Amino acid sequence: MTYHRGKKGELAQRKEVCYYLRELERDFMLDKKSDFLRVYSNIPLPLRKEIIYVENETGPLSWDVVFIEVENETALGAKILDKLKAMEII
Repeated sequence: MTYHRGKKGELAQRKEVCYYLRELERDFMLDKKSDFLRVYSNIPLPLRKEIIYVENETGPLSWDVVFIEVENETALGAKILDKLKAMEII
């Protein structure tokens, strides 16, 4: 990281830190995504229609629907990945 004196330097430093944090978050998301894809690819096709995740707002979601959410990197997909990681499914 580069450090500059004055307000412009502080702003540049904050932008750099924010960029770094976004990159870390993205890498962490990709790790969870790759874990999910590894598990998903090993599930037999008939089992992919079974429910894996239930949420009050969306209702029950199957492996196939979760796959679509994860592939499109939606907010719901990120939330589901967090839950699946916490439950040690992925």
